[in-house]
Amino acid sequence: MHGKIDNLGQIKANINIQNQLNAQIKNVENVVSRIENSDQIKATIGIQKQLNTRIEKAERTFSGTVTIADLITDEYTGETVITPSSYFDQELETKGKVVKENITVKQTPYYETTNSTGKTIYIGNEDLIVFEGGN
Repeated sequence: MHGKIDNLGQIKANINIQNQLNAQIKNVENVVSRIENSDQIKATIGIQKQLNTRIEKAERTFSGTVTIADLITDEYTGETVITPSSYFDQELETKGKVVKENITVKQTPYYETTNSTGKTIYIGNEDLIVFEGGN
């Protein structure tokens, strides 16, 4: 009979623990219920649903690819081949414009002449004419 009394004590302890767990579960359910009923959360969920709907409509409406060049309508029509100058700066006015061709910067002019006193080198002087060959 002593064993049955020990089991009865264990059963009572288990019932007590079960009652405590049930009370904690009830508290959690109450907190969840208050959160679900919160006006602020409802408003946030409503806004999120509206945004999702707008995004879905936009995705169905729009197809294709937009690049920055598509948004710029002014086209660069200036020089696309330039030679560096030793006399002045050059600026290609491409800012805010679409450039549809490559821009080529030619090699800096370089010339050498040799005479009895030595060698003369011209760098960047585009006015010189180079003659090769005979007289």
